[in-house]
Amino acid sequence: MSGRIFRKQILPCKYRALGCTKSFLRVNNLTTHLRTCKYRKNRPPPGTKAASSRQKDASPPPPASPPHSPASDPAEFGQMGDDDSSERGHSNEHTEFHPFINGKLCDKDGNILPNDTPPPPFEYEFPKGDYYPFANRRGFELADLLYRRNQAPAQDIKDLLQIWAADLQDSPDGRSPPFADPDDLYDTIDLSKLGSVPWEAFSVEYDGELPKDRPPEPWMVEKFDVWFRDPWAVLHQQLANQDFAKEMDFTPKRVTDKHGRRRYQDFMSGNWAWRQADIIAEDPNNHDTTFVPTIFGSDKTTVSVATGQNEYYPFYMSNGLIHNNSLKPGMTTPEIVRYADGHYRRTIYGLGPYIGDYPEQVLLACCVQGWCARCTAHCNNLDGPGGRRTHEHIKAAFESMSPKQLWDEYGIVHSILPFTDGFPQANIHELLSPDLLHQLIKGTFKDHLVTWIEDYLKQTLGKKEASKILADIDRQIAVVPSFSGLCRFPEGRAYKQWTGDDSKALMKVILPAIDGHVPPGMVRTMLEPKRYGLSIHALSRSGKDYIVPKRYGLSIHACAIYQSDIAGT
Repeated sequence: MSGRIFRKQILPCKYRALGCTKSFLRVNNLTTHLRTCKYRKNRPPPGTKAASSRQKDASPPPPASPPHSPASDPAEFGQMGDDDSSERGHSNEHTEFHPFINGKLCDKDGNILPNDTPPPPFEYEFPKGDYYPFANRRGFELADLLYRRNQAPAQDIKDLLQIWAADLQDSPDGRSPPFADPDDLYDTIDLSKLGSVPWEAFSVEYDGELPKDRPPEPWMVEKFDVWFRDPWAVLHQQLANQDFAKEMDFTPKRVTDKHGRRRYQDFMSGNWAWRQADIIAEDPNNHDTTFVPTIFGSDKTTVSVATGQNEYYPFYMSNGLIHNNSLKPGMTTPEIVRYADGHYRRTIYGLGPYIGDYPEQVLLACCVQGWCARCTAHCNNLDGPGGRRTHEHIKAAFESMSPKQLWDEYGIVHSILPFTDGFPQANIHELLSPDLLHQLIKGTFKDHLVTWIEDYLKQTLGKKEASKILADIDRQIAVVPSFSGLCRFPEGRAYKQWTGDDSKALMKVILPAIDGHVPPGMVRTMLEPKRYGLSIHALSRSGKDYIVPKRYGLSIHACAIYQSDIAGT
């Protein structure tokens, strides 16, 4: 033993001279921080020297206005002004804020305050520096290391604690490891109250009449458990999370570049948020409030390991301010809510986009499989005439058509209304947002286009000749050389379990493999999903709108309708 004392390595942020006080023990944590450090925008341009302290004292900078907040003078609402463009790298951006749903500050009683009012201090249930329910900081950091950062298996945690206990067995002060075993670690983590919303549960079951002429369906005689966390409490904790204090928009905005072209990036910069604010502002009592749209998502999951093929429906919720029934009363009457920056604001909630794959969309829209859940175009002619689906249209169709006509002509399931019918300013057909993984990457590319090529070869050349060509395509995909950014597929495209990453990687190598085997038009069509994905990524930077043709099937049809809503076309 050398007897040397272990000393922690301290890595300060390189923007320390500009005011950042953070330091790290690991290089990768420091690297991650440097990408998002708020003091980056204050660094001098390349090739220039930082101003001396004497120069700084002689000409102090003007006080900064609160980030993502409109100007303090109400007369300036609606005018074009500078946003956080320096932080995003767009020095010529201008932002117009909504004039009425403007995120005004208020006190805890709802009285409007000036924009320069400092926030009241946060009050915590436990005193600062208290690591309850952990015995001390070491216990907290060990739990964070094993459970969150390394995600260590229970057996590894058990072995580590046993070795630790054996090493401390002969210590004179009778010390022991922070935790007795993995269960003790998990129980301590579960006792953490800060940021925790408890789980609740209830059961539902069918209480109607059972059919007499046939056996009842399984769901008619089963009881289903619903586990949930109070959406109101979850949303309040999200809005008050200080990690997002500098990453929230408290009012809808319209961001344009120097040429007057719209830029779409954060959720509140889209047209939908502005239109909803216009509707909310029709009631003068809602002026000077903050609109908080909720964003939902769900995806049916089948768990078959040791559970007997059970189906679960995970349901997720976030909010649209972050850069993305208990709520119902707050959708019409403003509620006082405290936000991450410490300020109170009068708040109006609203149901926002619902992200789900196509089967989820059909279920939520109460329409027939094979039909578009957002418009009334016939399932056999998606490019044909049709309007947007609405609750009013469905109710009118119920009164004027038979169940068979509803099913055959409009793809509507009789006597079932979407859950959004009882909420203000909410239309599920407008809120449905495409799941890019299932509808574009896997749906359009893998399930539609790749299958389309296989079917084309079999129908035009016969199964025997098509098998030879498909084998050659697989061979060319398999022999792609190793290169940065390319993924290799030793078995070609014939693998069973496709992931989203697999589909995106295959997009990069399939074009030269099919070239010469199929018409040039089909090769160009295979390029469209990749171009569309890149266009979405570059939309906020280019200012240009790109709508994919709807001829590529139902999945891309929904994506095209959704982007037309975003771009206002």
